[in-house]
Amino acid sequence: MKNSNFIILLSVYALVQVLNVSNAEPYEYMQFVLQYPPGVCYDQSKGHCISPLPTKFHVHGIWPSNFSNTLVRCVHALRNNPFHKAQITPLQTDLGNSWPSVLTQKNNMQFWEHEYREHGACAVESGVPPFTQRSYFEKGHQLWNQYDILAVLRQSGIKPGGQPLVTH
Repeated sequence: MKNSNFIILLSVYALVQVLNVSNAEPYEYMQFVLQYPPGVCYDQSKGHCISPLPTKFHVHGIWPSNFSNTLVRCVHALRNNPFHKAQITPLQTDLGNSWPSVLTQKNNMQFWEHEYREHGACAVESGVPPFTQRSYFEKGHQLWNQYDILAVLRQSGIKPGGQPLVTH
């Protein structure tokens, strides 16, 4: 049964160890959040999607979170650490592969700016280890290369789209 409520956003919580975040405010751990483009684009109310649509998981963001409340807002962090396009311009090719915008409403740079403004500035302000804007995006790309979620799903006989894998 298809339902737009089943859009896949996968958080890899093992990154508590990878990113070794302290318990200091305003957040306790970082979520490495991936998106599955066909799942994102299943709900047409979100807008038009790019074509061809990628068929593997991509970075949606690295989100500062708390165990009691996963929504963390860092208004002061953004004031102290505004987004600077020039800091990630050299990363555009890598990020275009690992962290693309799948909706036509935002180009890649607009999507990255949105993710930085919503989540990245927190990591820059109070991350352990300390992040810069550039290293925040580099970490997302590095983790995407490190964790192949489709391979993990395939090993379990799961194929996104609902069709079981046949193993011989």
